[in-house]
Amino acid sequence: MKLNKELLKAMTPCKEGYEWYLKEGCETVENTLTKLVEVRPDWANWLTKKTLDRNNLIRIAIFSAELVLDIFEKKYPKDDRPRKAIQATKDFLAGKIDRNDAYAAANAANAATYAAVADAAYDAAYDAAYAAAAAADAADAAAAYVAAYAANAAAYAADAAVYADTVADAARKQIQVKIINEAIRLLKGQV
Repeated sequence: MKLNKELLKAMTPCKEGYEWYLKEGCETVENTLTKLVEVRPDWANWLTKKTLDRNNLIRIAIFSAELVLDIFEKKYPKDDRPRKAIQATKDFLAGKIDRNDAYAAANAANAATYAAVADAAYDAAYDAAYAAAAAADAADAAAAYVAAYAANAAAYAADAAVYADTVADAARKQIQVKIINEAIRLLKGQV
């Protein structure tokens, strides 16, 4: 997908991000994302949100949630609400369930999120699901709501597992790179 300063300006970036693009940006969103993820993953997430279409935003939210789901499930092996919410998001995207079913799964995942928050240090792995939440802002409300809360529930639990560890920043960075690489893959297939 082509990118230039006029297109970027129309997306209303922050001043610092726009100035970075003028100095360092590339002619395509994909190449810009590749550079950004190394220096400003938060900006890469923002650009992803602005450039992926609705269905791909939901797909990236699902992908993000699944990246940290195993950490949640190790900490809460009997709590399958985030997994069910992710599946409900996939089913909604595929047209297999309606909004009401998607919202029900999202509300269950939301409850798991708050249970995990009470147990977590909050900061490190929350960022692992940042792209899911960012994508959810722009995607269809029902499916995005499900994916965002599933991602958050998993992220809060992941936070408890990695926050105190000295590799927390490296782990978070690795997850962010995976999310942006998936966004790039989706952009390449986007019409």
